[in-house]
Amino acid sequence: MDTNHFDEDVSTSEQFVFVKRIMQNKVLIKFVSQMVNINTLRDCVPRIYKFEPNSGQKFNWHGDNINGRTIGFSVNLTKEKFEGGYFKIRNINDPSIFYEIQNHGYGDAIFFNIGLDLQHCVTEISGQHARYACAGWFIT
Repeated sequence: MDTNHFDEDVSTSEQFVFVKRIMQNKVLIKFVSQMVNINTLRDCVPRIYKFEPNSGQKFNWHGDNINGRTIGFSVNLTKEKFEGGYFKIRNINDPSIFYEIQNHGYGDAIFFNIGLDLQHCVTEISGQHARYACAGWFIT
């Protein structure tokens, strides 16, 4: 994954500290554990990323199965309309996409399983506004 899209200015901001506090809340971690039926989730590692429109920025196909990452998530932090930014999942043994979603609603979240055989990507965006999202991992 190209980490150049993770916004250092935002990741040290007061807003990010607030988002991080929410995502690392033990009640939320317990809720996610129950939702996905994995009782060993112990923490959350959030990041903020920014895609500029019409810039070609995207996350290429990759897997996140390292450092105890078990469940991935992405929360849209952009109020303005943008196009693109599709989240896609595939099995590494079959290049066809088996799940695709646009996460465009402000505050909308997606959660996804991280496995040895799974990869995901996020496509570039277009329009007039940058896309900010909080993405990361629940870890065991």
